[in-house]
Amino acid sequence: MSQKLPNDGKGRGTYSCFYLNPRSTRRLSRWGKAAGVKNLFSDDEFHITICYSKLPIEYSAAGILPPLPVKPKGFSIFGKEKEYLVLEVSSPFASNRNEYARLLGAVSDFPDYKPHISLAKDSGITDTKDLPPIDFLLYLYREEVSAINPDH
Repeated sequence: MSQKLPNDGKGRGTYSCFYLNPRSTRRLSRWGKAAGVKNLFSDDEFHITICYSKLPIEYSAAGILPPLPVKPKGFSIFGKEKEYLVLEVSSPFASNRNEYARLLGAVSDFPDYKPHISLAKDSGITDTKDLPPIDFLLYLYREEVSAINPDH
């Protein structure tokens, strides 16, 4: 069953993300611990943001998905203060959903969509070249949509 978030008239934006299936999150967690990544996010926090639009849009989540593969591409450091260790990924489905959200009027602070999974905040890693590669596929599980909480 898909979830739909209508424009609630309160000026809250729209957020949508894909969560990974449980096997994928466990594998990511094991990889992070073996790699010595500090402040690794918990399994239930691993996700791929599809839409973070300060402008509210009428967007329907895809809900529960068949196992759709996500291919790891490499690591980057994101954030205003370079505080997030992320895994950049290739996911045509995620890219298509982001394009769909933009067609519906979603507005992003970033000109280009870069699908990624945030792995850790303040990991202490400044150079990602020494990280062991993630050499396994990950799989999407479900998409959820919600209003942006203006307090966060």
